[in-house]
Amino acid sequence: MTQFIDLGAGMPVLKPRAGVLEDIHVTAQAASPSARVAYVDNDLVILARSRVFRAPASGVAVSAADLTKPESVLADLDLRAVIDLARPACFIFGLTLGLIPAPDARDVVADYLRRAAPGSYVVISCVRCDDEALWAKLSQAYTATKAYNHTPAEIEGFLDGLETVSLGIVPAHGWRGDSHDAPATPPGPVYVLAGVARKPAA
Repeated sequence: MTQFIDLGAGMPVLKPRAGVLEDIHVTAQAASPSARVAYVDNDLVILARSRVFRAPASGVAVSAADLTKPESVLADLDLRAVIDLARPACFIFGLTLGLIPAPDARDVVADYLRRAAPGSYVVISCVRCDDEALWAKLSQAYTATKAYNHTPAEIEGFLDGLETVSLGIVPAHGWRGDSHDAPATPPGPVYVLAGVARKPAA
């Protein structure tokens, strides 16, 4: 896989450190110099910083778009300059689907994959809290936008019709790619559920 679309990219990572991953293009191009990455966001501050710290890299685009509008995102000229939608791509929803109601999140993922070439992948991660009282406090404290505590079943539904990789939806700390014996027990009441799935060949 050499094409990646980061939907809701967030701030650039300037100084990777323990517990903080590198920007996607850094990791992808270390594995394959031909990798291409489009960062999509609609926050003006994120876009400005991404254009300074991400866009100058070869094979990287920064797209100003709303991830909940797949047709508009995939028609963006900056994105299309580096991403060939006739070929498989990896669509990354890193902690973004928790900011969308579950039915809408499922439809958004499905809409992207309908437009994607067979063999494309989707990567999702969502915060999950098993303690409803704690979630009430957390959601009240988080004022940037409304957050949703999707159930594991709802999160699994975001990948309907796709071929899940490895264990399916599991706590992110236990995801091990092609391993089938990774621990699946959440580390506490608040954790991240993650999964990877593939669009089948036509």
